[in-house]
Amino acid sequence: MRVRTPNALRSVLYVDDDDFGSDLLQHALDETDASLSFYRVRDAEECLAFLQHEGHYRNNFLPLPDLVLLDVNLPGITGLELLATLRRTEAFKNILVAMLTSSIRGEDRTRARELGARAFLTKSADWEGCLETAKAVENLCYSGSVK
Repeated sequence: MRVRTPNALRSVLYVDDDDFGSDLLQHALDETDASLSFYRVRDAEECLAFLQHEGHYRNNFLPLPDLVLLDVNLPGITGLELLATLRRTEAFKNILVAMLTSSIRGEDRTRARELGARAFLTKSADWEGCLETAKAVENLCYSGSVK
């Protein structure tokens, strides 16, 4: 278990294949002055490589992120399947995970909660909504909840 002081810089790993949405979230986090290191990978395989320091991440000596944000609709292995994998893997089962997705399907929300997602956030197409999402992400990193 990692121990951090309250003012320590926190980190987010965002798993999403949408370049525009990822850039928008990063800009919103910058705009809210969130004290977060932001990393982004495009799919489940790249996420696991990042977390396990494999492939082109083998020289990545960063600690595990404080929060992993998953899109439900990833190419290949879905975000829900990746969440299940993270929960089954001893080294990753205690990482805080939240879903950030355009999916509005109730069954996705229910399954994410069953698998241990801390929050289910909906992507916003407008700037004000993105700022709210950025604040929720920062709150998740520092307090473990969206409020």
